Amino acid sequence: MDATSAIASNQSNPPGSLAQIERDKDTSLKRMIEWLTQDPVRNTNSAHPGFGSFNHGVHGKTGHNPGQYTEITGYGVSLLSHLSRYHKDDKYLEAARHAADFLLSIQLDNGAYPHCPKPDASCANGEQFTFDTSMCTMGIMDLYAIDPQEKYAESAIRAGDWLLSMQREDGSFRAKFSAQTGHMNTGNFFGDGSCIHVKNAMALLKIAAGTGEERFDIGGRKVCDYTLKLQSDEGLFWSMPTKNFVFTHAHCYACEGFLSAGAYTGEQKYTDAALKGIHWLKKSQNSDGSVYQVYADQRGFKQRVRQSVDAFKAADASSQAARLFALAGAGFESNYREAISFVKNQMQSPDGGLYYTNGRFRTNYMMYAWPTMFAIQAIEFAHQSVTPKDLF
Repeated sequence: MDATSAIASNQSNPPGSLAQIERDKDTSLKRMIEWLTQDPVRNTNSAHPGFGSFNHGVHGKTGHNPGQYTEITGYGVSLLSHLSRYHKDDKYLEAARHAADFLLSIQLDNGAYPHCPKPDASCANGEQFTFDTSMCTMGIMDLYAIDPQEKYAESAIRAGDWLLSMQREDGSFRAKFSAQTGHMNTGNFFGDGSCIHVKNAMALLKIAAGTGEERFDIGGRKVCDYTLKLQSDEGLFWSMPTKNFVFTHAHCYACEGFLSAGAYTGEQKYTDAALKGIHWLKKSQNSDGSVYQVYADQRGFKQRVRQSVDAFKAADASSQAARLFALAGAGFESNYREAISFVKNQMQSPDGGLYYTNGRFRTNYMMYAWPTMFAIQAIEFAHQSVTPKDLF
């Protein structure tokens, strides 16, 4: 099976088409977009120091807002660019520009886009994550594709060069750098050598495709080749080189990275790795369409008990799985429909955002921006002709 050939050309459905009409009737989708693009999730006040950026989200019970999130602002630029491209609506393009300009305003001299939860304070000493900078770079390049302002390309190239400086000889990435302490290994599922860093290839390959700079293509392929070593025979991607647990959100990231890399490079081995990972998701999908947050947890007794007792179902990973099922082509249609049904019917709040996780005994009512972004694109995929290059 070739996911790339299973997708039609990268063109939107014509206005008035049946797919567009069905999209416009989707009230769940409308509520997601409205929730995501307004305060307090997106900073829409031009007098606010974080104007244009996206916050982590909002707690559905307390209203708590953890502040600006640089990585998710990068995803926001990609999503808004995607909506602008497919729906020819200038309000999305304007919002994408505002988000991108915020990122350019905080970009450091070394090229990184720092974590900056309180933009009213200085961002100069913000922590620098390679994954976050990659997602911002991808957003900047997605906007550049529809609004080719030179400042976007220049910013992305600077970010890409910083990313290459954080890449290790074996192709893997260091996770984090701090101006105060230097390189830091964060641990968890996003530490040094994590499978999530194959998504860094999406940023590097976008720069290469948009600018012709070969060094970014080389770096993108190197991290892909490294991450192939983290995939099991069954198709799952171990979160870390220790190969002791699968965080499904990270597994989906790896599938996304490989699917996109296959489309950009033409390397079938990358597409095959993605499809193998998507088949694992299909086998792991619950009867209600969800996927669990954690699988194959060998980190100790406490973690195993928590997973077996609570059995958290994740909104972000379930939404990501839906995107992947949509792109994988024939044989995954029912998996796509079930995943979307779970997200809409069991995870969506009355406000429109998605609750983070749902366990046997408790729900995490934090509504983060990124699961909703993934869900919006997953639903949009049903109404558009898309390719793996559309993933963000």
